[in-house]
Amino acid sequence: MIEKIKEEYGEFCDSWISKIEIQLNEIDLIVTCANKLKNYTYETIQLSFKEVEFYKIDNNYFIDNYVIKNALIVESNNSVTIDLDPIDYFDYLKENEFSTFKIKCGKISYKVIGKYNG
Repeated sequence: MIEKIKEEYGEFCDSWISKIEIQLNEIDLIVTCANKLKNYTYETIQLSFKEVEFYKIDNNYFIDNYVIKNALIVESNNSVTIDLDPIDYFDYLKENEFSTFKIKCGKISYKVIGKYNG
Protein backbone atom coordinates (compact mmCIF):
# COMPACT_ATOMS: atom_id res chain seq x y z
CA MET A 1 0.00 0.00 0.00
CA ILE A 2 2.85 2.40 0.78
CA GLU A 3 4.33 2.03 -2.69
CA LYS A 4 0.94 2.72 -4.28
CA ILE A 5 0.48 5.85 -2.15
CA LYS A 6 3.99 7.07 -3.06
CA GLU A 7 3.43 6.29 -6.74
CA GLU A 8 0.24 8.35 -6.85
CA TYR A 9 1.00 11.19 -4.41
CA GLY A 10 4.80 11.22 -4.03
CA GLU A 11 5.86 13.20 -0.98
CA PHE A 12 2.50 15.05 -0.78
CA CYS A 13 4.17 18.33 -1.80
CA ASP A 14 1.82 21.34 -1.73
CA SER A 15 -0.95 19.36 -0.04
CA TRP A 16 -3.02 20.16 3.00
CA ILE A 17 -4.94 18.41 5.75
CA SER A 18 -8.42 19.76 6.41
CA LYS A 19 -9.59 17.29 9.05
CA ILE A 20 -8.11 14.97 11.67
CA GLU A 21 -10.12 12.29 13.45
CA ILE A 22 -8.45 10.46 16.32
CA GLN A 23 -10.06 7.34 17.75
CA LEU A 24 -8.74 4.49 19.82
CA ASN A 25 -5.75 3.05 17.86
CA GLU A 26 -6.90 4.76 14.65
CA ILE A 27 -6.32 8.14 12.99
CA ASP A 28 -7.99 9.42 9.82
CA LEU A 29 -6.73 12.43 7.88
CA ILE A 30 -8.65 14.22 5.12
CA VAL A 31 -5.96 15.39 2.69
CA THR A 32 -6.17 17.40 -0.52
CA CYS A 33 -3.22 16.46 -2.74
CA ALA A 34 -2.01 16.24 -6.32
CA ASN A 35 -2.17 12.85 -8.05
CA LYS A 36 1.01 12.37 -10.12
CA LEU A 37 -0.63 9.70 -12.28
CA LYS A 38 -3.52 12.01 -13.22
CA ASN A 39 -1.47 14.95 -14.51
CA TYR A 40 -1.20 16.40 -11.01
CA THR A 41 -4.92 17.06 -10.64
CA TYR A 42 -5.91 17.59 -7.04
CA GLU A 43 -8.00 15.02 -5.20
CA THR A 44 -9.34 14.81 -1.68
CA ILE A 45 -8.44 11.52 -0.02
CA GLN A 46 -8.85 9.91 3.37
CA LEU A 47 -5.64 8.47 4.79
CA SER A 48 -6.36 5.91 7.50
CA PHE A 49 -3.81 4.76 10.06
CA LYS A 50 -4.72 1.63 12.00
CA GLU A 51 -2.97 -0.05 14.91
CA VAL A 52 -1.49 3.33 15.92
CA GLU A 53 1.58 2.88 18.09
CA PHE A 54 2.55 6.53 18.48
CA TYR A 55 1.47 9.93 17.25
CA LYS A 56 2.41 13.54 17.79
CA ILE A 57 0.27 16.30 16.36
CA ASP A 58 1.33 19.72 17.61
CA ASN A 59 -1.83 21.81 17.79
CA ASN A 60 0.22 25.02 17.43
CA TYR A 61 0.72 24.07 13.77
CA PHE A 62 -2.75 22.73 13.05
CA ILE A 63 -5.46 25.36 13.30
CA ASP A 64 -7.83 25.16 10.31
CA ASN A 65 -5.60 23.45 7.75
CA TYR A 66 -2.16 21.89 8.00
CA VAL A 67 -0.04 22.55 4.92
CA ILE A 68 2.28 19.72 3.93
CA LYS A 69 5.60 20.70 2.38
CA ASN A 70 6.95 17.13 2.25
CA ALA A 71 5.92 13.84 3.79
CA LEU A 72 8.30 11.03 4.64
CA ILE A 73 6.60 7.64 4.50
CA VAL A 74 8.68 4.61 5.44
CA GLU A 75 8.08 1.04 6.53
CA SER A 76 10.37 -0.98 8.77
CA ASN A 77 9.87 -3.86 11.20
CA ASN A 78 6.17 -4.17 10.23
CA SER A 79 5.59 -0.56 11.25
CA VAL A 80 4.70 2.42 9.04
CA THR A 81 5.94 5.91 9.87
CA ILE A 82 4.63 9.09 8.27
CA ASP A 83 6.49 12.26 9.23
CA LEU A 84 4.91 15.47 7.93
CA ASP A 85 7.74 17.58 9.34
CA PRO A 86 10.82 15.63 8.16
CA ILE A 87 14.33 16.96 7.88
CA ASP A 88 14.72 18.02 4.25
CA TYR A 89 18.20 17.59 2.79
CA PHE A 90 16.91 18.69 -0.65
CA ASP A 91 17.77 15.37 -2.33
CA TYR A 92 16.30 13.15 0.42
CA LEU A 93 14.17 13.29 3.56
CA LYS A 94 15.03 12.00 7.02
CA GLU A 95 12.76 11.32 9.98
CA ASN A 96 12.75 14.24 12.41
CA GLU A 97 12.88 13.19 16.07
CA PHE A 98 11.41 16.62 16.96
CA SER A 99 8.69 16.48 14.30
CA THR A 100 5.51 18.49 14.88
CA PHE A 101 3.36 15.89 13.07
CA LYS A 102 4.25 12.19 13.07
CA ILE A 103 2.30 8.93 13.14
CA LYS A 104 3.61 5.37 13.62
CA CYS A 105 1.20 2.54 12.95
CA GLY A 106 0.80 -1.05 11.84
CA LYS A 107 -1.34 -0.41 8.76
CA ILE A 108 -2.06 2.46 6.39
CA SER A 109 -4.72 2.72 3.70
CA TYR A 110 -6.42 5.39 1.66
CA LYS A 111 -9.50 6.05 -0.40
CA VAL A 112 -10.34 8.84 -2.82
CA ILE A 113 -13.23 10.94 -1.57
CA GLY A 114 -13.49 13.15 -4.63
CA LYS A 115 -11.90 15.55 -7.03
CA TYR A 116 -10.88 18.92 -5.58
CA ASN A 117 -12.70 21.76 -7.33
CA GLY A 118 -11.07 24.64 -5.40
